[in-house]
Amino acid sequence: MDKRIDELLDAYLEGRCTAEERQKLESHYLHYLDERRSIPSSQQVNDSYIHTHRHILNEIEHAEAKRSKSKSRGWYWAAAAVLVFTVGLSVWKLKESPEPVVDLTQHEIAPGGNRATLTFSDGSAMALEEGKEGIVMNQDIVYQDGSDVFKDDSDAHHKDRQVSLETPRGGTYRVTLSDGTKVWLNAASKLQYPQVFGQERSVILSGEAYFEVAHQDNKPFKVVADKQTIEVLGTKFNVRSYPREVDRTTLLEGKVKVRAEEFHVSKVLKPGQQMVWSKDGVHVVEVNAQDVTAWKEDILVFQQDDLRDILNDISRWYDVDVVVDRDLGHLPKLTGEIPRNISLNEFLKALKLHYNITFQLEGRRVTIR
Repeated sequence: MDKRIDELLDAYLEGRCTAEERQKLESHYLHYLDERRSIPSSQQVNDSYIHTHRHILNEIEHAEAKRSKSKSRGWYWAAAAVLVFTVGLSVWKLKESPEPVVDLTQHEIAPGGNRATLTFSDGSAMALEEGKEGIVMNQDIVYQDGSDVFKDDSDAHHKDRQVSLETPRGGTYRVTLSDGTKVWLNAASKLQYPQVFGQERSVILSGEAYFEVAHQDNKPFKVVADKQTIEVLGTKFNVRSYPREVDRTTLLEGKVKVRAEEFHVSKVLKPGQQMVWSKDGVHVVEVNAQDVTAWKEDILVFQQDDLRDILNDISRWYDVDVVVDRDLGHLPKLTGEIPRNISLNEFLKALKLHYNITFQLEGRRVTIR
């Protein structure tokens, strides 16, 4: 392996790569995959680069085998994504010593899926079919394929009927509101809205959702989410507002006005900007908006995230309780990507390759020591 590639790997791990250098490094690994070559084993167990390369190639081979299941980004993207995840999480630990073997229980915990409950203002509720991807709201409520969810033959004024769509941990669902606005709801989230909009278009969100708002002149669409209120006419944006976590609003397309009620601050976001709430106030940062919304394509993207935040995502998506029985403060922030349609066991195995952490899985309880 030439010296230039080793230098690029160092730059890659430290986030100093240009786009051209990043492509060259990823192409280098894909070249090995295409030629079905193997990297020679090292005589020294603590040779971090050789171990890292072997892990990368193993994961890329696994990604290639599953490439037919990719929804939109293609097998090359899947391989590169695993490369980013593997490199980004590994070398700091591999430079120290080989990873200890940590046994996980044999039973598999599957990832989340289409699960949600629809509740009406009179208290009645119904579990939505897991085989369906979403529902469409109007006087009658139907699944996206046109089959009935709820048919109402009464003369009730539906503009006054409030409903809520709620996903459990391990659940996600999609709803098309009566004005044509499309909403993707992430795990452990709740959206409250009128069955049929009247003079105002306003919804309440707890958790995370991606919105594609149908444009209506002089009729703004409003999202109320804990510390923030977002107002738009027609646009695409993502809102993340889980209890006891940092609130974030990210704009993909159009323009949104975000009010931070607690700090009496109002800001207008441009595409690619994210408004973040912290204990010190609110600030706007530039982000890759496609990464922020990758969750709706079953991809988890980490951008300098704390391990504890990632564990929160694991808990919600796999419907497990995570117990931390050690100090995680010294661990570095994580940058990388991984499909979220893999089992929890596969996810934990990927993490334990790169950290001096023991994962113990018992039932739906994960203990970290």
